[in-house]
Amino acid sequence: ALLAKAIHDTSKQTILVCCYTNHALDQFLENLLDIGVPSDNMVRLGGKTTIRTDPLSLHKQTPSHKFTSYGRGQVDELLSQAAAPFASLKNEFRTCMETGVETSDLLLHLEFDDRDYFEAFEVPTSTGTQKTDRKGNAIGRLYLLRRWLGGKGAGVFKDDARMSKDGINLIWNMPLEERRRKAARWKSAIIDERVKSLYETGKRYNDIQTLINCKLSEREKAVLQSKRIIGCTTTAAAKYADYIQSAKPNVLLAEESGEILESHVLAALTRDTQQMILIGDHQ
Repeated sequence: ALLAKAIHDTSKQTILVCCYTNHALDQFLENLLDIGVPSDNMVRLGGKTTIRTDPLSLHKQTPSHKFTSYGRGQVDELLSQAAAPFASLKNEFRTCMETGVETSDLLLHLEFDDRDYFEAFEVPTSTGTQKTDRKGNAIGRLYLLRRWLGGKGAGVFKDDARMSKDGINLIWNMPLEERRRKAARWKSAIIDERVKSLYETGKRYNDIQTLINCKLSEREKAVLQSKRIIGCTTTAAAKYADYIQSAKPNVLLAEESGEILESHVLAALTRDTQQMILIGDHQ
């Protein structure tokens, strides 16, 4: 604590104090208070504070940074942009989790991805008359595809001129097992498309959220930039790495170095770090 005070009092450097545990961090910060380092010059990242260190918490600080009307407008615009992908994200997630691949989905897939099969299953349209099956039921657009999936022939359309085309004739003469394998590949492709769409929508939403968080975090970053001593655990150093980078600490002072791993030290380093002080014990 005396070493940190000496740097604080004799230079303009910013010190990042990093400890392995919350207990050690609070003890260190309390020691700094005891030897006369002003609380206004310190900030603590993370939770689990003591009564004395709680006022040092980041969320207890009065932000010096205030949003301009332009800044608020940027946030509002980003929130507006996030609404559409968020709604799509919920719908696409629900579709992936709850909805199977329906026959209508297969026909839509074939319309855009396999025109030969789509032509084979496209129900001819007639003007002024409604074609029915042998039971008198009106024939819908899925009639031919459903018959093909069931291993049947073209039914009332078996004598249609299209059915004699070489490509379409081969499709309707496929054995049932081959039809099932083909349908399984179509279903797999549809599911892949849904997952890809879900991923892309999620990424688009996350990108907007990142911009919103960056804009909203300007206040917290301004607080850190106004402090001379920033205290955190090694976990918080990794969690708040972006905040710490913005404060540009010159000195890293690590307590409990016997407990801290090299990776923890790396997480606490910034491009502005000029000095490391690692305090352990006599062992």
